[in-house]
Amino acid sequence: MKSFLFLFLLLPHCLVAKEQVSLGVGVFTPSLAIDVSNSTSSKDIQLSPNNSSATKFIGSYGRLGFSLSQKNPQNIDSLRVPLKSSYEDLQISFFGKKRHFVFYYQEYKGYYVSNAESISPSYTDISNESLFKDMETRSLGFSVISVNEPEKLQMESSFGISKEHKNPGGSWLWLTGVSLNNVKSPTSGFAPSYADSNFDSFKNLRSVESLSAALSGGYGYTYFYDSFFASIVVTLGLAGQKNWIKRVTKTESSLKIASTSMAGISFGYNGSKHKLNLQLLAITQQMNLVDDRISNTTMNTGLVYSYKIGQYEVPWLNKVSAYFE
Repeated sequence: MKSFLFLFLLLPHCLVAKEQVSLGVGVFTPSLAIDVSNSTSSKDIQLSPNNSSATKFIGSYGRLGFSLSQKNPQNIDSLRVPLKSSYEDLQISFFGKKRHFVFYYQEYKGYYVSNAESISPSYTDISNESLFKDMETRSLGFSVISVNEPEKLQMESSFGISKEHKNPGGSWLWLTGVSLNNVKSPTSGFAPSYADSNFDSFKNLRSVESLSAALSGGYGYTYFYDSFFASIVVTLGLAGQKNWIKRVTKTESSLKIASTSMAGISFGYNGSKHKLNLQLLAITQQMNLVDDRISNTTMNTGLVYSYKIGQYEVPWLNKVSAYFE
């Protein structure tokens, strides 16, 4: 198992002498699934990593915080599917009053066809032909979520560990972002051998690299009952892409327009001292290759408990917060 340490810096609304200090722990399961499809077939091929979870220890001082993560052994699926997957999942977030900034890097290796029987009844997801041991995905990106009415919708209250907000309401929001995505499968292509002839172009495909600039809009709403809450955030939009495509016989590039979407859900209890919530965030980015499509869906599910210790003053941390104001 491998551990890593990273900081997420949360933009302060204003500099104050004392800041809220909170500590938390959570179990998260990240995943980056691949879906390949085209206009000539009614079926998609779904490729998934053999996921494992990570335990995160979280702390915050006002809007400044850190997270220490330790990967856990692979889940029960690893006993059924004979495939070892590996991953790195790093995220840095900045919560502002009106804007939420996210930096992320994800890397996965080892995929299997999770819907094998729907493609050909003679095969299952544990068949050797369903295993793509050398398939790798990498995703690097930066996104900004802008909230039109932050007094009604506070992202930090829903997805952070220190803020307490009890006024129900919603707001329109915008998401802009840039990302670099790479998917490669050097020996097996992007479709199993038992897929029909409609997927021959995927069998000959070896790698796709895509540079995207996206703009999407949506809505978020948080409902409160006493100290219990439920939040949902949804955006839909388009991305301009430059794609570099490598096949067995040739290499090509193209400019395309593709769809992008985000959905986030968080619900639980948020009291004056204790917070317990279940949260899920999914981001789908599509890459268009003429008649073929590849969709990356990043999903992160976590159960988090945090405790608000109290108000403290640490002058040098206040100075760090002021630097990011």
